Amino acid sequence: MKRHRVKPVAKFAPFEEGEHSTIMAAMRGQGKMDSVVNNRPRIKTGIADRARLHGLPTNSKAPYGFRFVSEFRKTAKGDRRFPIRLEPDPSTYPVACYIWDLTRGGSASRQIFGDRPWALRGICRALVDPIGPLGGVLAPRGGAHWGTETVRNILKNPVYYGVHHALRHEACEPGKRTKPGYGKSSSRMTAPESWQPLPDFTVEGPIITREEYEQVQEKLVSNKQNSRRNAKRLYLLSGMLYSPACGGRLYPQGQRARSDYYYVCRRYGQRAVGIDPCDCPKLYGPTVERQVWEAVTGFLKTPERFMEARKRRQGGDKKITETIWDLNRQIRRLTGQEMKLMDEEFRGRYSPDAIAHKATDLHGQRAALEAGLAREEAALATVRQAKSGFEALAIMQEKMLDRLDSATPDRQRWILESLDTRVEVKPEGKLLDLGVPKYILDAVVSDQKGQI
Repeated sequence: MKRHRVKPVAKFAPFEEGEHSTIMAAMRGQGKMDSVVNNRPRIKTGIADRARLHGLPTNSKAPYGFRFVSEFRKTAKGDRRFPIRLEPDPSTYPVACYIWDLTRGGSASRQIFGDRPWALRGICRALVDPIGPLGGVLAPRGGAHWGTETVRNILKNPVYYGVHHALRHEACEPGKRTKPGYGKSSSRMTAPESWQPLPDFTVEGPIITREEYEQVQEKLVSNKQNSRRNAKRLYLLSGMLYSPACGGRLYPQGQRARSDYYYVCRRYGQRAVGIDPCDCPKLYGPTVERQVWEAVTGFLKTPERFMEARKRRQGGDKKITETIWDLNRQIRRLTGQEMKLMDEEFRGRYSPDAIAHKATDLHGQRAALEAGLAREEAALATVRQAKSGFEALAIMQEKMLDRLDSATPDRQRWILESLDTRVEVKPEGKLLDLGVPKYILDAVVSDQKGQI
């Protein structure tokens, strides 16, 4: 090879010439990897059969707070050790009992959390507290701090109500390898439906009952859904509430308790130069959503209200058109004032501070006028669209009547979006405006043509 100036390159190890080259080492490495990958399904099947056919645990690691009791049995390969039951481990069993006591709402829980519901981080802090009931406890692997995942795995293990389950974890590819390697060197928890219960495997000293275990699982799910990073509450009127003062949309704002939330204008309490704060009050979310939904259902269920709404629609765009014309006139006049101010600045008639103050004032006026213009144009579009789509709304009413009373939150949101709901908050009450989006109107019209 050297004679022909060819340099061989190997994939898994340096390719060296000579009697003691690394070619064989690379081949052995490849053979080992192939052996692991090819034998893994067979090994996995054998482990599953150990639990399903023989009712035995699949590994020698006992749940936290317990330890295996084994006995020797004669087999074809000689005497082998087999686990026969789980018994409390004196060194960790009291800690497991304390963790579960914190989730029951008893004296231990009130001492740590008071009137607040328990949380995983609070349990972790209570375990390492040096002045706590246990005087500070090391983590299962000897660390000084407990992680929330460690506590969650303990709370999700059904062994603590007296039934040991196997096949709770499965091998998987690691998210990030710290060094070159291959195979499924990490693990993850499987779905509870795939766990294999071992009812004949005795568990001595269960800590809780099955009902208490189910309550804790529901609480874990609730805590995860209501956490600040994972909360995905469906706000029924998001993007549909408008402030009459500034014309801006009200956005939902959750409180610390997570069960209460309000709709607030973004300019509420704002103190920007040249822009007045919005005086639209905060609206309690559940109340305003219930009121709007009752108004919408009452409108759809009552034919007389349809006729009243139709009369209000007729000629309703005339006043809005006049308002838009007046706002455009004021904007044109404001543009002239800005041009005049630029001319005065160029001629140096006023000081820079006076020019800046006047420019800020004109900017605030323009922002208010443009916001009002956008609000009126949106209202005009809604009125014209509603006039053209009133018959389509009547057709949609017939299809919605049987679903209104039993509508889920997602279905309620869909109905409100279909009606292009717009709610303005006014001192005398909330003004509800309904329309029909163009794409829904076109779909309804085409559907009616197809039926004809």
